[in-house]
Amino acid sequence: MDNFTPDVEVLKRYISNECSPEEAEKILIWLANGGDTARMFVINQLFEEGEAGDHFSEQELQTILQVNAGHILHRIEEKQSVARVHTFRQLKWIAAAAVFLLLSVAVYFGLQDHSVPAPIVQNTESNHEKKEIAPGTDKAVLTLANGQTVILDEADDGSVAQQGNTKVIKLDGQISYRQTANTMAVSYNTITTPQGGQYKLVLADGTKVWLNAASSLRFPVSFTGTNRTVELTGEGYFEVARLPDGKSGKIPFIVKILNAADNTGEVEVLGTHFNIMAYSDEGVVKTTLLEGSVKIKNNIRNALLKPGQQASLQKDVLFTNDHVDVEEVVAWKEGYFQFDRKAPIDHIMRQIARWYDVEIHYEGTIPNRRFGGKITRSSRLEDVLKMLELNNIHFSVQGRVITVTP
Repeated sequence: MDNFTPDVEVLKRYISNECSPEEAEKILIWLANGGDTARMFVINQLFEEGEAGDHFSEQELQTILQVNAGHILHRIEEKQSVARVHTFRQLKWIAAAAVFLLLSVAVYFGLQDHSVPAPIVQNTESNHEKKEIAPGTDKAVLTLANGQTVILDEADDGSVAQQGNTKVIKLDGQISYRQTANTMAVSYNTITTPQGGQYKLVLADGTKVWLNAASSLRFPVSFTGTNRTVELTGEGYFEVARLPDGKSGKIPFIVKILNAADNTGEVEVLGTHFNIMAYSDEGVVKTTLLEGSVKIKNNIRNALLKPGQQASLQKDVLFTNDHVDVEEVVAWKEGYFQFDRKAPIDHIMRQIARWYDVEIHYEGTIPNRRFGGKITRSSRLEDVLKMLELNNIHFSVQGRVITVTP
């Protein structure tokens, strides 16, 4: 049983509810003991063979397997001896849990072309030197107006700084700016997340900002004048607050995009939810609107976005996309990696590098394969790489350097 791995034909019989009780029992126990790797193997095999992906949506496949699991368990109990049934009843909750996880965890990585499973991740370090690479956490550095820095993940909850008439409060893994009196003086703070870090903050006007890894936001500690302007590098999700009653409500919120690839521009809003991805190594700046309206501007043209639209800025070219998966765009904020089945491996590896604080190298040409799937960002790096390896991508890990080979 320890060496059992179901082949494609067994999985086909399983999905069609035609496998023997003995085969079903082996599959269910294997799923219960195999964790994410076993579940990824099953989903990958079914989609690669066309037994699922060409005929069913993922949700339909989940329903089919759930019904089959009940039928199979019933047949097993009918055909086993009383003693055997008693033993298997103790396993039933494990089996049911395994099937449920297979169905409910929306995690699969699949190629658009056919391939075979690859060996597990190779680690060139000896066992006693091997160190597990953990996922990112809530961590950031706050640079105050006078240049002083505060390491936020090490600071205690409560007041961490006083900036003029504004207090900086840390509570439950986020910071907020609370203005205690009106002021005309303008001073700026900068919050920076490293690779392997993320952070949330609430600006003085009530605007909420989530910063992804390897990002920074420069902002005034209080807002005065005719606009509310901040500067972003990396990636951020914004929920812009409308001004309180008694004000005009027309003071715009402006995000200036600072990008080393010279993809500079502005996003102007009045009250809305949107995501900006402006990493210089991505080669393009993408602004995706979830709610409200935003105006994207560069030196040549403007674009007004509606909810569900995305604007892409590359050098001086600005264009919009009406067919964007908003859930995929903001998955990082919700704690997931998520890709449609068109994501190239180098795009995936850049996200992995930023979140796990690792360096990516390639041997030979970058494999020309496309992936899709969803997995929690709390997963161990080893588990993420194993899922990718199910589709014939190879990795070796040395310290914090990952080498990708075809």
